[in-house]
Amino acid sequence: MDPALNAIIGPWAQLGVVGSIVLALGATVYLQWQHIKAVTAAHLADVKAFGEKYADVLIKKSESDNALANAIERIGDRIK
Repeated sequence: MDPALNAIIGPWAQLGVVGSIVLALGATVYLQWQHIKAVTAAHLADVKAFGEKYADVLIKKSESDNALANAIERIGDRIK
């Protein structure tokens, strides 16, 4: 075993049941933290993909609005 890891686990292992419970809780917290990080990363990837899609929609809407404004302006010029 790694000496650094042995230095961390050694004192808890000498405590028997209490040490086992503390180690189990520590492992559970670590695994939960890893799960939270993975879920957060997946969520942020979804948000980024949605942002890129929404940006494209906004660009198309802006182009459509500009075309409509130009058509209305041409109609106004004909009426004058």
